[in-house]
Amino acid sequence: MAGTIPHNFPDVLSKRLSSYPRPRYPGEEKRPAAVLMPLYKHRRMWHLLFTRRTDTVEEHKGEVAFPGGATDQQDQGPVDTALREIEEEIGLRRLDVTVIGALEELTTVTKWLVTPIVGTIPFPYQFCTNPSEISELFGVPLCWLAHPANLQTEYLPLSGLGPKRAVLFFRPFRGHVIWGVTARMVISLLETVGIRVT
Repeated sequence: MAGTIPHNFPDVLSKRLSSYPRPRYPGEEKRPAAVLMPLYKHRRMWHLLFTRRTDTVEEHKGEVAFPGGATDQQDQGPVDTALREIEEEIGLRRLDVTVIGALEELTTVTKWLVTPIVGTIPFPYQFCTNPSEISELFGVPLCWLAHPANLQTEYLPLSGLGPKRAVLFFRPFRGHVIWGVTARMVISLLETVGIRVT
């Protein structure tokens, strides 16, 4: 049933994610990156943790995103990238993350190839955000994200000019708008465990 989150959500997700191919890194035409989709349980409900980027970062100013970033040369793969970035951005120790698996890669309009890494984290947690990158942290219940009424599609131009394309938006949640590639990651996560949101 749409919007119903399985009681053993991480276990179900772990089994489904095992069927995905191992993430790969592209050639020079795209820039590799990885994010962590942090799941935590609060008041017996599963939540996803999001960040709001500052207005001073180089790209995606003020947007809602998952913690993560570009792959460094020394990173051993997408998981290593995501865990390094969450320590740098929000002060979440990599040892406190239980990695479940990876969703399929997604390409952004700015030519990033992003690997979403899914993991569970303890809650409550003493985060320490990097004020030059992150302006706010907030959580959203999965049951809210899974409700079809909270998802909408708008048709926007790819750039200032040119043809319009479908862009996914969630309704504002306490003033926060989850859209674009971040919304696509959320939908991919939910549909992986058989929850239809579209």
